[in-house]
Amino acid sequence: MVNFMNGTLLVPVQELQKGQTLDIIKIEGIMASVKPNGYNKTYNIPIIVNEFEYNDDDLINRYNTIDDKYKNIDMLIINSEPKSGQYQNYNKENWDKFIIDLSTKYKIVTTSTVNDSILSLENQTVKNIAAIATHIKTIIAINTGPSVVLYNTQILNNADYIYIYHNEYCYSFKTRKFIKKSKRITEDKFWFN
Repeated sequence: MVNFMNGTLLVPVQELQKGQTLDIIKIEGIMASVKPNGYNKTYNIPIIVNEFEYNDDDLINRYNTIDDKYKNIDMLIINSEPKSGQYQNYNKENWDKFIIDLSTKYKIVTTSTVNDSILSLENQTVKNIAAIATHIKTIIAINTGPSVVLYNTQILNNADYIYIYHNEYCYSFKTRKFIKKSKRITEDKFWFN
């Protein structure tokens, strides 16, 4: 059953078929609120995404069970390599250097290993990364798979800054608190002021 309410298409999650593609923007309980975007317009799908956010009440409980070394972190950096062309300015060496420089000032955790002295979440689940992110005030991310967790309501409510590095022409999600960056990481110097 699909219902329209105030311009929003409501789809019960249990009715979604395996492999079916929908741009789901807000998930609460068993209802998914779906709104149309430009991609869907191009393919004649009558759905537009105006915002993208989800809730996962399990993240706070999960955070409480995570190893203490992942707590009291100043900054999360989602530095996993983008594999779908989302950020063509990506350069691992530049990102590693940037992270090493930042680590002299802040306690950092990354999603991809930089070196042995910087804490890495490379072997953690995406849900654990999301749980850790619920307690971090500054997040720097490449628009890549693990950055999807940043659309979580608890993360958005807690974070002061979420910087997303992406290709300027292909980033369409509008989400509160996201500060969109399309430059090379080496061009941003404000981190070190």
